[in-house]
Amino acid sequence: MDTERDIGEVKAELGREFPGWRFIVSDRRRWWALRGPLPPELVNEVDVVDADTAEQLRALLGEVRTGGRSSRW
Repeated sequence: MDTERDIGEVKAELGREFPGWRFIVSDRRRWWALRGPLPPELVNEVDVVDADTAEQLRALLGEVRTGGRSSRW
C-alpha cells in the first residue's frame, strides 16, 4: 500500500466494517483506530487500537467487536 489513495480506500473499508471508529495512519505508517468519547457505562471499553498494518488492525478490531479484547492492552 503505497499511495494516499490506497490508504484512503482502506480507511473507508475499515469505516464500513467498523462503524463508530475513526482511522488514521501515522507518518511512520502505523495504523490507529479511535472511538469516543464513550459514554460512562462504556468507560472501560477499548477506545484505541493500533497496529503495524491495516490487516493487523482489522484483526484486532474484530477481537474487540467479538469481546476478545474488552479492556485496554
